[in-house]
Amino acid sequence: MAKGIPQRKLTAALFRVMPISVRFRRLLPFLVAFGVVSFLPIYARCTMVRSQVMGHAGDVIDYRWHASSLVGFIADFAQLSPEEHAGPLLLANLLLALGLATGLGLGLRRFWQP
Repeated sequence: MAKGIPQRKLTAALFRVMPISVRFRRLLPFLVAFGVVSFLPIYARCTMVRSQVMGHAGDVIDYRWHASSLVGFIADFAQLSPEEHAGPLLLANLLLALGLATGLGLGLRRFWQP
């Protein structure tokens, strides 16, 4: 260890350690933005509608797209059938949420400097 440099300054210089409060203040706009973005009904979801037909025609299965919130999508994720392509839709919706939260978080950070 160098003689003239205290241990704390040496560690901070080597690992570029920021105090927790500074890291939290930098992360806070992103967390707020992700909380807001996850409740917006902008995420694509494919749903199956099964209708019974009178007579001997059987039933009709129809797939429709509609928008839902990320919270609602994740809540219904276990009930989605394989025909609804749940995995790729979850990945696309999470990437959309992260992208929107990052953009909104950077915009919030521009106006609210820590």
